[in-house]
Amino acid sequence: MFRFTIRELVLVTAVVALACGWWLEHTRNAPLRNRCSRLEGLAKASVQTLEELGVHASFRDDNILISGSSWSSDMPPWNPKASTLIEP
Repeated sequence: MFRFTIRELVLVTAVVALACGWWLEHTRNAPLRNRCSRLEGLAKASVQTLEELGVHASFRDDNILISGSSWSSDMPPWNPKASTLIEP
């Protein structure tokens, strides 16, 4: 027959509680991690689009930094819904 001391039972209980807590935290935050990675991809795509339009932009530390622009007043405005330039 097995004999366990109180100390061993408390140790096993603590290890099981830590494992259950880690698993719950990991599974509950999975959708948030997926959403964050999708948003990061969108931010990087936005920076690439801005660069293609001639705006100097970069994505660092979860921010889009716009450092300068070569956008001039003689260029037509951009309509994001139509995804094309509006002709005057």
